[in-house]
Amino acid sequence: MNLASRTALVLTVRRQDVKYDADERTRSGVALAPALNERITSGDVALRVKVSPFTTVSVVGSVQQDRFVFASDRDADSVRILPTIEFAPEALLNGSFGIGYRRFRTLDPAVPDYAGLLMRAGVGWTLLGVTKVDLALSRDVQYSFEAATPFYVQTITGLTITQALGAGIDVRAVANRQTLAYQAAGDAEGRTDHVDLVGAGTGYRFRGKMRLGINWDYARRRSAESDRQYVSRRLYASLTFGT
Repeated sequence: MNLASRTALVLTVRRQDVKYDADERTRSGVALAPALNERITSGDVALRVKVSPFTTVSVVGSVQQDRFVFASDRDADSVRILPTIEFAPEALLNGSFGIGYRRFRTLDPAVPDYAGLLMRAGVGWTLLGVTKVDLALSRDVQYSFEAATPFYVQTITGLTITQALGAGIDVRAVANRQTLAYQAAGDAEGRTDHVDLVGAGTGYRFRGKMRLGINWDYARRRSAESDRQYVSRRLYASLTFGT
C-alpha cells in the first residue's frame, strides 16, 4: 500500500508446513520427522522509504509461531525487528544489509530462550570494473534434530571474489565460516561447532547475465561430538541467471 510517492507499507502473512518422510534419518539413525515436523505461522509489517533512486530503507517487524507436530517441547514464539538498507543493482554498492533484534521465547521452561542480534546481509561492489567482491553475513536461530540441544544460533560470514579475465571468462574464490552455538535443554551441555569452507572456480558469461561455472569446494566441520565432524569435497557445475 503506497502511503506517499516514496513510502510504502507492506503486510505479509505466511504459513509453512515442514514434513519429513517417516523413514528419513540422519547418518546415526535418528528419525527427523518426530523432531522437525512443524507448522510455522508468521506475519510481517514493513515500512519502506525510497530515499534515493539507488537506496531504499525499510523497517520490518514480525511475529512468528513455531508449532511442532510430535515435539511440543520445541514450540516457540518469536518477535523480530529488522531495519534494512537496500541498494539497487546499478548502484556502487548492491544488495542489502539488515541488522536488528530477535526475541525467541520457548514455551517449555526446560528449553532456554534467546534474545539478541539478528542479521541478514548480502552486499557486493565492483572494483575498476573487473573485480567483484561479495560479502554475506547472517545470524539467526535454527532448529536442530537433537533432543538435548533443540536449537542453535547460526552465524555465517562469507566472502566471494570474482576476477574478470576478459572474453567472458572469470575466476572465483570463496571463503565461508559458520558458527553453530547449540543451546542445551535441561541439564544437558551446550556446545559450539564450526564449519569452514573454501572454494575456487571458473566461469564463462554469455547472453548478457548468464554464467556457466565449474566449481570446487572443500568444507570441514569441527565439533566436540565426534559423529558431527566431517570433511566434504565437491566438484560441480552451476548455471546462474541475472547476476
